[in-house]
Amino acid sequence: MKRTRKLLALFLCIVMCLSLFPVSAFAAEEEPAEEITAEEITAEVPEAEGETGDPADPADPADPAAPTDGEGTDGEGGTNEDPVDPADGTDPNGGENTDPADPADGTDPADEPTEGEDAEETEETDEEEEEPVELPCGFAGMPEGYEFSEEELAAKRTLTEMGIVSALRSGASYVEGELMVNTTSEEYARLVAQAYCAELVSFNGFFAVIRLSDATVPEAVEAAADMELPLPAVEPNWISCETPAYEALSEPDFEEQALTARYWQDWYNKIGSSNADTLLKYPSGSSGSSGSEYQWQHDVVHSYTAWGVSTGSSGITVAVIDSGVNYNQTDLSGKVIKGYDYVDKDSDPQDAHGHGTHVAGIIAGKMGNNNAGAGIAPNVRILAIRVADASGSYETTDLTSAIYDAVGRAQIINLSLSEPCYNSGLKNAVDYAYNSGVTVIAAMGNEGSNIKKYPAAYDHVIAVGATNRDGSRA
Repeated sequence: MKRTRKLLALFLCIVMCLSLFPVSAFAAEEEPAEEITAEEITAEVPEAEGETGDPADPADPADPAAPTDGEGTDGEGGTNEDPVDPADGTDPNGGENTDPADPADGTDPADEPTEGEDAEETEETDEEEEEPVELPCGFAGMPEGYEFSEEELAAKRTLTEMGIVSALRSGASYVEGELMVNTTSEEYARLVAQAYCAELVSFNGFFAVIRLSDATVPEAVEAAADMELPLPAVEPNWISCETPAYEALSEPDFEEQALTARYWQDWYNKIGSSNADTLLKYPSGSSGSSGSEYQWQHDVVHSYTAWGVSTGSSGITVAVIDSGVNYNQTDLSGKVIKGYDYVDKDSDPQDAHGHGTHVAGIIAGKMGNNNAGAGIAPNVRILAIRVADASGSYETTDLTSAIYDAVGRAQIINLSLSEPCYNSGLKNAVDYAYNSGVTVIAAMGNEGSNIKKYPAAYDHVIAVGATNRDGSRA
């Protein structure tokens, strides 16, 4: 009995000593727990009332084995510090996924650039793509970030489509160093001048003239036509030449082609022999000295019939934009309004060539004064504007300005001149006159060819061809 008590006391001491050590001290010596499958758990857990026999969803709060409050559990009942959703690699608690590998795509988040790095890379890419284009001839181009409007882009295309570039390549004449800028804004004109490193010479509210410093006109226009370059459309200031210096009309004798007496005789009887104009007296050329210089055009266009209705009105003014007008000439004296002289830059448009006076006489020469001939509309007035010099040459800028000048002062604009090259500024001036209610009439040339001539070829212009007395093309 005594021995039994000693053994029991010894056993209790051993048990008490063992209880003083932590359980983890023996964890390393524990045998691994036997693995239990989901099927075995299902078989062991009795089916709850109203539930199916499907295994419990670990995410279902009703499942006692499922983690709650966002905590996962490990096999020993501890907290899982890395609860990663195997579907997308995100932390269901909204926390940061500390797992280096994304189980969804296998990528390492550490390899992905941050938002700041993305922005830096994008900026670097943009900088590479937006490297400034090197412009020819040292041109500065339009300000950085400037975007051309559709109208500006169309103007650039016009340089090629309307043959302006090719005309320069073919040797067309132009004013050295000068370019036309079609704009109604002086601020825009200055921007264009800066783009070409040029000087703004003039601006009249409809277009500007700029002067290049080093580059040539062909170089500037070719660059402007390049749709990839940040350079706006500019055009040459063309130089054109009118007919050779005026000479008195000298036609061969055309006795066999004399006027039908009915037309001429009616007029002659009305005017009377004492007042009949010299160049209208003798249509056959057999009586007097005027036969070879007789104004046969009146028969061709039936002036005599028209005069039976009207000979024009002093309330109508025709602007003759030409080489000026000799306002002292007998048949024109008292009928001419002095306009501007774009050649000498003054208000005395006296004719130094003769062509303008010739044109003015055909339009409005006095009738029935026993002197020279008569105009088509002898009672109208003439607004003389000079653009051509003594050689008959004129510049597109002057012609364009003269058209704008005539609007509001004349009901009809006569342009007995032509040039082979297209110009947007000149076209704009014609459109402006038309939209202002002014009739624009222009010559098609005397070459007997089928080549386009401007301004006759523009819309809103009455283009007039030349014929011989028999109606053949002149």
